[in-house]
Amino acid sequence: MKKILCLVVTLVFTFTICIGTSGNVFAAASPMPQSVYASGTTAAVTVKGKAADTGSLAVVAVLYDKDGSTILRTQSAAVQTDKSYYVSFNDLSLDQGSTYTVKVANYDGSAWLPKTFIAAAVPASTYSVTLNGNGGKAGTNITTYTEGTGATLPTDWTKDGYTFAGWYDNAKLTGSAVTAISKTDTGSKTYYAKWKLNKPAVPGKVKAKATGKHSIKISWTKSTGATSYKVYKATKKAGKYKYAGTVKGTSKTVKKLSANKKYWFKVKTVNKAGTAKSKAVYAKTKR
Repeated sequence: MKKILCLVVTLVFTFTICIGTSGNVFAAASPMPQSVYASGTTAAVTVKGKAADTGSLAVVAVLYDKDGSTILRTQSAAVQTDKSYYVSFNDLSLDQGSTYTVKVANYDGSAWLPKTFIAAAVPASTYSVTLNGNGGKAGTNITTYTEGTGATLPTDWTKDGYTFAGWYDNAKLTGSAVTAISKTDTGSKTYYAKWKLNKPAVPGKVKAKATGKHSIKISWTKSTGATSYKVYKATKKAGKYKYAGTVKGTSKTVKKLSANKKYWFKVKTVNKAGTAKSKAVYAKTKR
């Protein structure tokens, strides 16, 4: 009986790709990319350009440290139909102002095209600011602030009859007033103006004129902040003034006076914050 000896031979093929400017097993005849452009900040780097005219389906990009030999990142990218490619390295910690190197090669080639760039600072983020004047007129207005810089909130807003009392970060105006956006703040901000009611202004141009034997008309100009006006009368300038009525307009006719007699009048402006009284004026009723 014959014995048959079968020998099974297993062949193992191993391919090794060495990333660098030499020692690459890519086909030596493959052309290098047409162009490479690199720029970046301390946190991210962008690499783009044009691949070789023919035979390139992808490229590999290598980011080196400042010494030009230590590899920080390696990343591949597909080549588009117009031969352009784009690679982005993110989440880096590069040194601002230092020079770094990027090298790009076609995946089917061994020719590397280098490009250096200087790492810039990461651009600061800009956020929106909305100032709600709550009926006030804008003075200095700010609409944005920059992270790391912040901003000072303006204080030159105005509102007739009121004094500006600060900006608040809520519509109910609770908590403490905000005077500035700090350097460490981020995100959009909205602030609301708070106003303190002023006492009304003293009535202006107060006049008294007899309109009959028993009546005198008192008139004045409108006072800022006044919600009403109270009129007082007396028979002597330094005498005791008695209440003669309240009006919302700018005149009041006081009746039931004695004929051919001099009367003195004062007008008081009123609002929730307080009052202001005019100087005394007089008129004499007709005979």
